[in-house]
Amino acid sequence: LHPSAVPTHLSEVPEGTSIEAALVGSRMLGFDLTPQGAAMASVLEAKDEDDLPLFPQVAGLVPRRAAKTTTVWSVLLGRLVTIPGYRVVTTPYNSLPIDALSHLQAGASGRSGVCDRS
Repeated sequence: LHPSAVPTHLSEVPEGTSIEAALVGSRMLGFDLTPQGAAMASVLEAKDEDDLPLFPQVAGLVPRRAAKTTTVWSVLLGRLVTIPGYRVVTTPYNSLPIDALSHLQAGASGRSGVCDRS
C-alpha cells in the first residue's frame, strides 16, 4: 500500500491467504486489482482452520473511488469461476456485473440471454 493509504484498522488475515479469486475476477472485469483492493480481498477470502470464512460478515469503510465495488465484484466473479457450484444472488445497480455474469452463464449453459435484466 502507498504510505498515505495505510489502513487505520484492518482485520488480521492468516498468512498465505489466497486472493486468486479476486485476481481472476478483476481480469474478467478488465481491471487491475489495486493495493487496497488486494487488502480488502484478503479479508473477504480469509479462512479459518476448518476452511470456513474467517469473517462471515465484512464491513468496509473506505473513501469514495477506492475500488470497493470493483473488489467485491472481482471476488464474486472469481469465486464463480474457481468454485464449482458457487452461486451469487444480487440486485445490481448497473449492468457491468450483469454483463459479466450473463457471459459466464451463457458459457456454462451453452445459451445466450440467460440473464433477465428487467
